[in-house]
Amino acid sequence: MVNRHKSIVILAILGLSGCSPTPRTTGVAVSGHVTYQGVPIADGMIIFSPPPELEGKGGMSRITNGNYSIGREDGPMPGEQVVRIHGLQVMKGEGNAKVLTSVKIPKTYNDETTLRIKIPKRNSMEYSFNLE
Repeated sequence: MVNRHKSIVILAILGLSGCSPTPRTTGVAVSGHVTYQGVPIADGMIIFSPPPELEGKGGMSRITNGNYSIGREDGPMPGEQVVRIHGLQVMKGEGNAKVLTSVKIPKTYNDETTLRIKIPKRNSMEYSFNLE
């Protein structure tokens, strides 16, 4: 009984101090097409994240046959977003085993990305990336 009272007191203090779960905010639905050297990325991942100097929510999606789509619930918040694009390729191994390996996309598009876009304040947007 004492532990129950302690728990209630701790929860009340946290609530009063503003330490409550952050409400989930709806982002912007983003979709588009991704190519590398003019060829659609067959399989990959696109990640949107706020730059280090800003706070906010990002989002990510699988790239399939050059297309990606993120719904509003999982989409990035409006404002500047850093974009990272990783390509994957299915390689057959021994027998029926398959191994995913990275496609040779330069680091300037993923680990050392220089891609940034501005997400507008609206429900959805389309944005395509043509990587060289």
